[in-house]
Amino acid sequence: MASFGLIHISDLHLGFGGSSIPGAQNHEARVLWDLLITLAEIRETKTFPYYLVISGDATSSGAVNEFEYYTILRDRGHMWDNGRQFEALRSGMSGLLDIPGNHDYWDGQMVNPKINPSARSYFSPPPWILNVQLGGFSINFHGICSAFGAAGPNQRWAVGQFDRNEFSGLTSQIAAADAAGKQRGFTPIDFIITHHSPRFCDGAGNTDLDPASHQDLVNLCAANANIKGLLTGHVHAYRIGNRSGDGLEARCSTTTQMHTFLNHPHRGFLQHEFSETKQGRLNWTITPWEDTRSAFKPIHKCRESYLL
Repeated sequence: MASFGLIHISDLHLGFGGSSIPGAQNHEARVLWDLLITLAEIRETKTFPYYLVISGDATSSGAVNEFEYYTILRDRGHMWDNGRQFEALRSGMSGLLDIPGNHDYWDGQMVNPKINPSARSYFSPPPWILNVQLGGFSINFHGICSAFGAAGPNQRWAVGQFDRNEFSGLTSQIAAADAAGKQRGFTPIDFIITHHSPRFCDGAGNTDLDPASHQDLVNLCAANANIKGLLTGHVHAYRIGNRSGDGLEARCSTTTQMHTFLNHPHRGFLQHEFSETKQGRLNWTITPWEDTRSAFKPIHKCRESYLL
């Protein structure tokens, strides 16, 4: 395999009934329709394997009916009101990795400070890891939930916090994956997928991650040169960039949350493509896709490429 692709969506906010809280609105049906059309087109035209990553906030409030709708979309497909049948989100993909976000733990109650652990039952049990072998590389995508340790004020104010045991498990998981890749003669490459971004995320200077969790992530990235990037969500605005200590981050915007008078999210997803160069380097290209109010379109002028 000379190349593979990965679709990164986030913050679907699937939900029903409405909310007056900015940033906590439900999905917009028209945008979800356009997303399903676009993913179907990508599946039909792709010339190499594709994978799917969903980086949290699959639901608007973590209610049972929202999770049921999500699992139908993810695993079985969806019959639209006009009779068109869409394939499941995972259909045609060579693998899928999805993790919970802070909204998914609300147990159907908006801004609920309590963590609902039963939300985990709608996702594959940890450890979350997706491995792809490309040429001489063993590429690992490691998922960790950035909300499971955030009960109380952090959960109420949507500040991420890693569970200490899970973060320790992530460190061990990365080390084991790297060792296994080397044993088979591959060069290991690692990416971390988490819901919260480690950067300052809004004009008020609010951080996505609790300071202790932020420092844990910075230390982990600094200690392991095989970790090349982070795939995140939560902020509802995409960003691709690098900052000392955090590594390269590709942050996905909300993919399907509705617009309201108080909330105007940038809706879209990220398309990643990886290929091995003739010089034996790994090329990583990231193309943002944007909702144009009538369809999702790639923003080619914002495409970024990196040699790893």
